[in-house]
Amino acid sequence: MYNSSELGLENATTCEVFDFSTNTWRYINPSSPYRINTSSSRGHALYVDGSLYWLTGKKEIKVLALDLHTETFQVISKAPFAEADHRNIITRSLNNRLCLSVSKPLQQMIIWSFNSENKTWEQIYSIVNRSVTQSLPVAILEKNKLLCCPRSNSRQLMIYDIKTKSVDSVSIGTYRCGDSVFCYVESFISIL
Repeated sequence: MYNSSELGLENATTCEVFDFSTNTWRYINPSSPYRINTSSSRGHALYVDGSLYWLTGKKEIKVLALDLHTETFQVISKAPFAEADHRNIITRSLNNRLCLSVSKPLQQMIIWSFNSENKTWEQIYSIVNRSVTQSLPVAILEKNKLLCCPRSNSRQLMIYDIKTKSVDSVSIGTYRCGDSVFCYVESFISIL
């Protein structure tokens, strides 16, 4: 997938897929209806439950999905965070659901979860702890505990308890956390 408007083409975004049955590349038509926001890590796709997701736009944020089975694009229902600063939105898969954290640095982090059954966004957390609002959500450990990674080059993860509003640190040894946290996603391709 690439922003073809930058190459002087009419489509906002062009998407090609590799077909293993024919060993060739082919275009998905119709292509994405919106330009993919490629700023920072937000230009990367997030895989959740058979679809790839991207953020689009800068002034009005939309969530774009590519269903890998039908090879069709769709815009997810209007996001309640559409007017947020695109630089403060992070996409994540938490509990096998598409989630977005919207931060107001040093103030608040709100985590929204997409309910694919009724196509609505649900606010699952609103966090006002300063050290957590400067971090990246990694996983929901229990219903009331959130694993976070500081944006700094820390060697510790944080566990934030929603009920008690307390933070515990967890050492991760010699690895640095920072913006390089990646969640494991099962490969699309089997080498066997």
